[in-house]
Amino acid sequence: MPTEQAVANPASQRQNNIEENNRTFNFLGIACGLAFYFLLGIEETITSPYFSLQASKRGLTTLEIGLSFCIMEVSNFVFSFVIMFTIRPGKEKLYCTSGMFILGVSSCATASLQWIHERSTFFTVSIFLEILVGVGNAMALATLIPIITSLSLENAGTITSLVEAFLSLGGLVGPPAGSLLYKYFGMFLPPLVAGLLVVFCGLMSTVFLANPPHMSFSKNTAACLTSRQHHRSQNHVETKKRSHLSSISSVESEASIKSDSSNENHCQLEEPASTNSSSFDPWAYIKFIIKPNLVLISMLGIIVAGQMVFFDVCLPLYLDRVFKLDEIQIGLMFLTFSLSNVGMVPLYGVAIDRGYGMHITLLTAFGFSVVFGVLYLPEVFPQLQTIWFISVSFVMAGCFSAGAFVPSYLIYEKIAQYYSFENLKQTKLMVATWCNNLFAIGAFAGSTVLAGPVFENFGFNYSCLVISVTTLVFLIGSIFVAFKMNMMTKMYYVEDDDEDSANASSVEAANEAEAVDLIQKERLSTTKVDFSLDCQSNMSSKSSPGDNDALLEDQFYSLTPVAV
Repeated sequence: MPTEQAVANPASQRQNNIEENNRTFNFLGIACGLAFYFLLGIEETITSPYFSLQASKRGLTTLEIGLSFCIMEVSNFVFSFVIMFTIRPGKEKLYCTSGMFILGVSSCATASLQWIHERSTFFTVSIFLEILVGVGNAMALATLIPIITSLSLENAGTITSLVEAFLSLGGLVGPPAGSLLYKYFGMFLPPLVAGLLVVFCGLMSTVFLANPPHMSFSKNTAACLTSRQHHRSQNHVETKKRSHLSSISSVESEASIKSDSSNENHCQLEEPASTNSSSFDPWAYIKFIIKPNLVLISMLGIIVAGQMVFFDVCLPLYLDRVFKLDEIQIGLMFLTFSLSNVGMVPLYGVAIDRGYGMHITLLTAFGFSVVFGVLYLPEVFPQLQTIWFISVSFVMAGCFSAGAFVPSYLIYEKIAQYYSFENLKQTKLMVATWCNNLFAIGAFAGSTVLAGPVFENFGFNYSCLVISVTTLVFLIGSIFVAFKMNMMTKMYYVEDDDEDSANASSVEAANEAEAVDLIQKERLSTTKVDFSLDCQSNMSSKSSPGDNDALLEDQFYSLTPVAV
């Protein structure tokens, strides 16, 4: 007769294989998401070293060049509202991958600008393609963060910091890569390469990404998780019981495993009532973004976004006019900013995982304000107008600018909880969309207000002073809001893990005690049966009743310690 362990091993092996496959697919899904952010950073910056110069040669003004950049952000901002009104649970992956394909194809089409030399046609085609890029960005960025963080909720903080790291890394690679490709192959190849890579990433995401589970902030989720932990603990204890109790049949083993699987699948598939399609409030996003505290804190991120696009538009013109740098050298100047930005993102991610999200935001905003105030000094002291002074200032600006976006997902999610937005699935979509939108708002301001009248009339250094003063003003307001909302305490993406683990451990300990008690009872029952059979055998072989009684008494006392 096969042993119980041999019967249980195939089912256990199948379960292990399923869990291993799930972990592999989750890892590949997260990798696809991070790869998209890396490619997005490349796509957004690969044309930065030369586009402004080429557009200027075709007769476009600085304001028109800025509009060519910012129209993408306007399209992104407007279409994100369409997404929040139309998206429903289960459609996140469709929106995300469709956005990737639209973005990639539009970027490839940008290569055609090399053969357009007439001013108005160049401007019109640029605007049209950037609108499509904005639509693709809105669809992908509003849904990708909720998808990949749901694949590993306990590592949500690390994933969001990696998102910013990969986006910054793409921004680090984009300018020098664009400069080299432009120098040797012309204006068409850089956007074509970036677009094809995004399309390929979209194909991979179609395979490996999965729609996030339906969850809410209500007690249903906690009950579901507790139930799942209980069933897993029960299955663990039952496995130990079966290893000691040979009387349990293989049919019972299979039934127990199926029952546990059924219970866990039921817990996974069951949707709380608050997360069905009808409960997705189409006006929730509007209600969220008009909260004054959210708007005030978000201004820090908006200013940093404006500075980045201001650099994309005006930095090549400034470096060309003042220092006479070529496209390769301009790409290296972008590199100084991006390199320090990428280097600081992991450090900020560690601090955020330890609960210091709001502290990082406020401290880096202060440093950002100081650095851009320093960039105004060459206007007062002309001897500071050197390439080395500007380069060091760009390195410091990159270090502090990273702190504006890495903690933003966590901070805005906590603000949503503060205002009682209880649908977790919709909240994550709203937060991701708002992070995308505030960048669009900042990009619009940076490419029109700063790159237009301010830069053209007062120059690069005075524009930096405007950035510095504006940041300082909103920093003071953000500090007030942070204390008012009690957000200066430690904040985490996943809370009460220790409590859940303790509860699971206590349940398992209680079940372990129950198993030990059952095993002792089974041993006692088995001992009694063996004792009875031995007595009958011995009594049948003896003729004297007295001898039988004496033998029975001896066997009973000899077996008593074993039973205990």
